[in-house]
Amino acid sequence: MGKIYEGIDEHQREWIAEQPPFFVGSAPLDGNGHGVPLMSYEGERPHMEAWAEKKLRVGGEAEIGACVAAKSAEGIDGLPAF
Repeated sequence: MGKIYEGIDEHQREWIAEQPPFFVGSAPLDGNGHGVPLMSYEGERPHMEAWAEKKLRVGGEAEIGACVAAKSAEGIDGLPAF
């Protein structure tokens, strides 16, 4: 969270002067202001299939349904998914 200062007083000026410099690197922007590279779809990763096979082996289809329901009840924002 940031704080907005109307000006910099002497105490703040001294503190800023004591801080070591640092640099932030970023991807170059294209003409539209986007810095995300283009990526191509190469296929599915094997993780989901391996996970599902193990769930079926250990607990059956009910286990997959219960896991999906528990993990998909809300989105990453905490809001209900469905």
